Amino acid sequence: HIVDEINLKDKVAVELEYFQALDDVTTNRSYVQKEEDFLLFTALESTIENPDGISTENLMKKLDSYFPDGSLSQSFTAEWRIKLLEAKEELRNCSTFDLKVKYLNHIRHWKTYGSVRSFSVSQTTFDHIPKIVELQINSTGIFLVDEFRRILLQCHMDDLLDYEYSKNRVFKFHYKTARNNRTLTVVASEGARLKSAFEAFRSYRLAKM
Repeated sequence: HIVDEINLKDKVAVELEYFQALDDVTTNRSYVQKEEDFLLFTALESTIENPDGISTENLMKKLDSYFPDGSLSQSFTAEWRIKLLEAKEELRNCSTFDLKVKYLNHIRHWKTYGSVRSFSVSQTTFDHIPKIVELQINSTGIFLVDEFRRILLQCHMDDLLDYEYSKNRVFKFHYKTARNNRTLTVVASEGARLKSAFEAFRSYRLAKM
């Protein structure tokens, strides 16, 4: 992940990466997977935005601004909101810089964080996975995800043996598993861009080995 490469003691690097992470979360490019994630990110972001404090009433009015559209925010209970206030209290003595580092330290463990834009593909390999899915790529591997950014299939970059790409936009990713070698076949409407993204991340990964 790119966030793994930054120096978390470098204030400029942390500032830039924080705003990128914030945008990825609130626009749903990175899937917020657990209610606990919403809790932590809301506590952190609201504290960063309001270093002098914010009233409970105003905080509750702004809750939706911290979540991507279609998130779990509508189902949060009064109990969850109490937990939010407790989480904010625990952060009260942290500096703004430390809060941003906490944000990055949490998001850096998401498998799909740092992925390039999602590519809509049609996969023809697995019957248990929907035919139309999104394919995401980052320096750790390739992922098939559903409309809610849930991971359906992941293939680590180190397990990729080779790939084929034809002019009719068909990709074949050859990879190894614990039992045998497999091939993932997908058709991508933006084949050339997907090819460029995959080759860039694969080259980056190989250079780091």
